Amino acid sequence: MPVRDTGQEGPGLIDERQNAFAARTGQPMGEDNIWLAGRRQEQDALGRIILKLEQTRLADGPPQAVRGAGVEARTDAITRSQYGS
Repeated sequence: MPVRDTGQEGPGLIDERQNAFAARTGQPMGEDNIWLAGRRQEQDALGRIILKLEQTRLADGPPQAVRGAGVEARTDAITRSQYGS
């Protein structure tokens, strides 16, 4: 799945909830709505993560995934436990 595909569900979900809110209350959902504010923050955070991932490149190669601290150590431990070494 391309990185950009991960952000496509959010806008549709927001539109659905806003439409349901308007149908239920007869008024549009305000930007100060706590649910909407949370979804907007999530979209912003996801957009920043996607942007960072798209900009991450090795000095001499194509874009690479960003790994958190300790990933290699955990991977080695899992491999040892699976193969009994």
